[in-house]
Amino acid sequence: MRRYPIASAVVLIAYVMVAVTSNVTAHELAITANHWEVATKETNGAARDERTTVGGLVQAGKSRVNDLITSAKLQKYKFLVRNLPLGDDFLASVKSSKFKKLNKFVAKFNRNKDLKSQISLVTPLTAKYGDDVVAKTLIELEKREFMTPELAKLVKQLRGEQLTDWLRNGNSIDDVFSLLKLSDDGYEAFRNGKLLVLEDFITLHNREKSVDEALLKAMITGFDGESNLVSLLAKAEANPLTKAKATELETALLTKWRNDNMPPLSVWSRLKFTDDLDEVLSSGKLNMFFKYMSENYPNSERSVLERLTAKYGEGSVAQALATAKESEITREVATKLQNQQIEVWLLSQKSTGDVFKLLNVKSDDVFTQSTKLGTLSEYISVLNIKRRHGEKTSLFAVVREGFGGDGDLARVVFRVLQEPNSFSVLNTAYAYRKMLFKRWMKEAKLDPNNAFEWLFNVKETAAGPLEKRIVARYTTYYNNKQGIGPLYTFKDPRRF
Repeated sequence: MRRYPIASAVVLIAYVMVAVTSNVTAHELAITANHWEVATKETNGAARDERTTVGGLVQAGKSRVNDLITSAKLQKYKFLVRNLPLGDDFLASVKSSKFKKLNKFVAKFNRNKDLKSQISLVTPLTAKYGDDVVAKTLIELEKREFMTPELAKLVKQLRGEQLTDWLRNGNSIDDVFSLLKLSDDGYEAFRNGKLLVLEDFITLHNREKSVDEALLKAMITGFDGESNLVSLLAKAEANPLTKAKATELETALLTKWRNDNMPPLSVWSRLKFTDDLDEVLSSGKLNMFFKYMSENYPNSERSVLERLTAKYGEGSVAQALATAKESEITREVATKLQNQQIEVWLLSQKSTGDVFKLLNVKSDDVFTQSTKLGTLSEYISVLNIKRRHGEKTSLFAVVREGFGGDGDLARVVFRVLQEPNSFSVLNTAYAYRKMLFKRWMKEAKLDPNNAFEWLFNVKETAAGPLEKRIVARYTTYYNNKQGIGPLYTFKDPRRF
């Protein structure tokens, strides 16, 4: 009696199982059976070899049977995937009855299988919508307050499967960064949840290393350098919802530079400062550089100002720092640098007129009370303290001289008053007019009859309409104060 018909019987039964549990055709089954008939004959021919055992042959037959069954199930998986109603509405797609059927099939197929042998429920979704959309949508669904337990379980499952899919496919951290299209999102990456997905993947992929360290490395690479990353972190820090994460990454970057013993010049170079000083301040790069210097080179903080001055010029730096104080993002570093600059001005004995010119103060700065005027005022205050027993000055005096004297400042003030301006601008202009009139009358003892020559160095006959209006208004003020002329009281608006 032949010793191996048992193995042939096992294989034959398997053929029937495959035919029943799959879409394998009769023709395909016949070909498969014929293939195994040849194998059986060859095996029978080798039966004379006493070293061949029935157990070994049966085991080989079982392995082949398992392969055939798995192949048939994979065909069914493909069939179920092809028939999924995947439309534009992601949520409707995953809640469909066909998707639920696929979910049950995948769960049954994957039972007791290792990761590499498993099939995925999320793969069809990725093929339709893309890794980035799937990740973002699942995070958004996960944040929903009201969601059925069934949907919550599915979302959690799909989130996990997406991560394991990337692991199964051998994707690196940088690969996943690209799949999530984080570089396209820029600052939005901190808000849309995809950054959280990347962190989850890093946790699985990089179990023995710091998540923050790996995330920072991926973001430096993905955003094409530390310079771009610092700019994104500055924007994220300005938003209360993303500030915490941005601060974490900023700290991690500062720590990395310190651990790498980065000299200041190298950090300055990596931050890639452009020629646009306003952009340098608003981008957060200067703030980052200043923090690095403060933490690691506290005795060299002033070198930050020196570098800025050398690259952009003293006047440009003074103006930019004044403007930067208006923004919450840059106010702290701008204030510190401005204080240093004021100290430098004092040491170099700069006059208030010099600082007025450096700041390039214009009429708009005066009447809108800009930060340039604030800087000038601060310098005047510090200078007056230094001049304890000397001649002190005032902001009004510096502005008056800065515009060329009483007459020129009067022209500027009256032009502002005759134009449609905001309440605050007009209010400031009225205040300057009052200070001018008061000075002319009390300090200069200016008689209106001499006003044209004293103010504008012209006779009344040669004066223009603007100059005549100025003198006429002053004459009214003068006469009112002297009690001359008709009973008329000239008053500034009640706001004064």
